[in-house]
Amino acid sequence: MWQEIEKYGKKLVAYGLNHSHFGNISMRRGDTLLITKSGCLLDEINEQMLVEVNIQKGNAANALVNHKAAITKGHGIFAAGETLEQAYVYTCSVEHICQLKYFCDLKTFLIKGVI
Repeated sequence: MWQEIEKYGKKLVAYGLNHSHFGNISMRRGDTLLITKSGCLLDEINEQMLVEVNIQKGNAANALVNHKAAITKGHGIFAAGETLEQAYVYTCSVEHICQLKYFCDLKTFLIKGVI
């Protein structure tokens, strides 16, 4: 299971969706999460960099009940899928949409002379 987390950690960093020291990757295993430790290098994950924790419900977890992904202020994207690959696709899609919105807003500001 940790090999799949390793694979997507490398992809997140390679595609610029995350930086090596920021964020975590997790996979649900029953009522627990297998999650990367704080500060581990996402593009250099090994089995010793993972811990198993009990799942706690919070705002992001509640949002993911009815949605494939959620954006939280001051944190970023949370995504859930049947597989880690599916969650990765949702993360990429949300990030792409956010970049499009940013550039559209920037164009509007430049046209209006705000920037």
